Amino acid sequence: MNDKIVQFTGIKKEIINEIGIYNFFNNTEQLKLHKVTDIQYNKAIQLKELIQEYLESSTLQEKIIGSSSRESGEYLVKYFKTLHDKEYFIMVCLNTSNEITAIKVLASGSIAECIIHRRELIKIALFENACNVILAHNHPAGNLKPSNNDLQLHEDMKQALNAVSIGYIDNMIISFDRYYSFVEQGLF
Repeated sequence: MNDKIVQFTGIKKEIINEIGIYNFFNNTEQLKLHKVTDIQYNKAIQLKELIQEYLESSTLQEKIIGSSSRESGEYLVKYFKTLHDKEYFIMVCLNTSNEITAIKVLASGSIAECIIHRRELIKIALFENACNVILAHNHPAGNLKPSNNDLQLHEDMKQALNAVSIGYIDNMIISFDRYYSFVEQGLF
């Protein structure tokens, strides 16, 4: 695999071997420490995005996810597998049968936070014709406990989605191979 990365990005194999495949895809900032060119760095980002798009499209084949929190959590753990460099906030749009119609990244932020606005969430949910949604974001640091901001955002989103009659099935926090479901924790 390293040879293919070298071929695509032009980054020396020694650098890729030194930082490792995991860090290459999940902590691309490390590349800057190795003085790669801007072109090489941008190609590494493009490769990461290409792989993420592939994973998104291939996991969409698993269509139905909203029937249980465990099922949704396992699905979202797979989805976030390559997204550990910063926080990402996503919305999974579902039809009336809880089949995935779209997955939208609503915001990305820093290692510790990302900001999402109710207006954007509602606009995208309506545009995607979502009947139900699952909201999720990751905690790159590994802590699954919701912050006070997470709890407040959950309440804000619940009110906003209720106002436009879109079902709010669950809110999840993902960290590596674990998930935290607001439904399982009785926060709905």
